[in-house]
Amino acid sequence: MTMPTRGKLPKNAKLPPENERYMRACSDIANALIQDYEAQKDPSKPKKDVNLNSLRGQMAKKHRLSNLPPLTAIIAAVPEHYKKYILPKLIAKPIRLFNLFHLTIFY
Repeated sequence: MTMPTRGKLPKNAKLPPENERYMRACSDIANALIQDYEAQKDPSKPKKDVNLNSLRGQMAKKHRLSNLPPLTAIIAAVPEHYKKYILPKLIAKPIRLFNLFHLTIFY
């Protein structure tokens, strides 16, 4: 019995343009997040947390991107009716408010 070989492309293979691969990677990440959200709705399945950075890295490697897709591009790839559920996972950094106290000059 022979094992099937995994189809690896050679280095100089004809790839789609970078921007097309970029959009495919963003949609794959969005689909993975949607599948995770749908799986969490089922109470019989254990909840697991998706590591977004590793998912971005895996998809960038899969689609042979030169850098990771930013969160804004992933947010744009999420369908509208899922955004309110998936955006909290994508927005990790708190928004800093401008504080005038730090700008006050004491004489």
